[in-house]
Amino acid sequence: MLNPQPQTAPHLEAAQSPPTFTRGQWVRVRPWHQIQLTLDLEGSLQGLPFMPEMVKLCGQRLKIDRFANQVCANVGTVKIRKLDNVVVLEVGRCDGQFHGGCEMGCDILWKTQWLVDDDETVQPTEEACETSVAHRADHVNQGFQASLVQLATVAQDDEAEKVAPCFRCQATELGAASRQTSAFNLQQYRVEHTTNGTSIGRIGTFLASTLLRKITKQNGNCEGPCRRTPASHLGLSVGERVRVKTFEEILKTLDAQGCNRGLWFDEAEMRRFCGQTLTVSRRITRIINEGTGQLLNLQVPSVVLNETQCSGLSRRFCGRGMLHFWREVWLERAE
Repeated sequence: MLNPQPQTAPHLEAAQSPPTFTRGQWVRVRPWHQIQLTLDLEGSLQGLPFMPEMVKLCGQRLKIDRFANQVCANVGTVKIRKLDNVVVLEVGRCDGQFHGGCEMGCDILWKTQWLVDDDETVQPTEEACETSVAHRADHVNQGFQASLVQLATVAQDDEAEKVAPCFRCQATELGAASRQTSAFNLQQYRVEHTTNGTSIGRIGTFLASTLLRKITKQNGNCEGPCRRTPASHLGLSVGERVRVKTFEEILKTLDAQGCNRGLWFDEAEMRRFCGQTLTVSRRITRIINEGTGQLLNLQVPSVVLNETQCSGLSRRFCGRGMLHFWREVWLERAE
């Protein structure tokens, strides 16, 4: 169902050169049969997989929320790397339906080649494929999705499968889809300013703080006193109100790497919520390890509060918008 020579169909000639969009613009996701022609045998375009969770959005009209020009990618260690022609649309996060029920809740990334200006006219032949023979198109659509599902599951031997099933998704493949670039490569900030409207002042502040950390050899991690970090099981449910403990209280639960039971407390992004009363919006019990692709069942569950996400302001304006995960030991029930 996938194309061994992507981007060769005549009606996708325009997709050879990625279309130019702007933040806030309404676009339409291309029909599945057009997207299929952009993908290689791995179901990817320039290293970025088109996931089976995305098929249901084909043909839909959506708005561009932001450009993902830089992203945090696991390439052995987590590094900030450059992406080209990738946007995030105003649509729900990945539900992990075809990836073992992963609850990471990542924003889905879209190559601009998979999108078309909503004002563009649909060709009659394409329209016929999607409407006049909708029942047949749906059948083939399911075949396309089934091919993507198969590619999303990594084959393992029986013993490894019993330990943890292994998957392939956009998060696990970001290293292949991106490229390394220096924090002081000014071209990336020009692109960030042009596409996302990030102010020159904010970019200048980031560069100054990055230079200061480099000079003083600071890694930006808060260091806790624990050798073995404590855990708390409040049994929080979605909708419950909680108060985030003070930073000083949270610091006492961290180890020297700034982690509690392996979960990093991102001081630069999460400290501003300390002392606030927020609402539990989801529980996190299983996630895909971005480095290995293994589906992990968390022994110490985490929660998400108010769907708060990483702003990227301290991560070279990373566009992934990852949800903040909170250990229950960092929280207390609000009265």
